[in-house]
Amino acid sequence: NLVSLKYICTVGGEDLDKLKGDLVLDFADGKEEFIALGSDENHSPKEGEVVYKDNRGVICRRWNWRESDRTKLTEDTKNAIIVIENLIPEEDENFKNALSELKTLIENYCGGNCELNILNKENKEFEIK
Repeated sequence: NLVSLKYICTVGGEDLDKLKGDLVLDFADGKEEFIALGSDENHSPKEGEVVYKDNRGVICRRWNWRESDRTKLTEDTKNAIIVIENLIPEEDENFKNALSELKTLIENYCGGNCELNILNKENKEFEIK
């Protein structure tokens, strides 16, 4: 949340051990399951809405804004993916500063190891090792 507020960008995290299959950025067909943080009711995204999903359903909708309860980060999370989006090319420096600061915070305060990957039209995928 600190990085999100400081750099005015969306930052979301998912517990990788709770994902089913690949994590994909896609357009919703409107029928996928989505249980929002703190809820137990399905609220499927609208058809055409930008979502992150795995083989089981949507884990984040409206780009990286509305998180799923199923893959939320908890005190027990050991493997996570953190997504920061930059939809404004003129903000690339701000985006890279946010990435760098978040990496430093995770390594210094959470004891984690981080690998940075930037996806764009030239780099459309990466494999998590």
